[in-house]
Amino acid sequence: MADWIWNAATEKGINELTIDIINYKIHPKELQIKPLVIFLPKLKETIKKTLEIEGFLPNL
Repeated sequence: MADWIWNAATEKGINELTIDIINYKIHPKELQIKPLVIFLPKLKETIKKTLEIEGFLPNL
């Protein structure tokens, strides 16, 4: 995923972005491309499972 972020951001001249894993959004919208967004559900699930293992209630 990091290589997609780097390549897309460099190509578009973007030097800062925000990834909202919970809501499956990437800002700026120019970087909300399928190769990046497709990983977000899996990342959210990984966070949820990790929280459960560590004894936290995942309110995602």
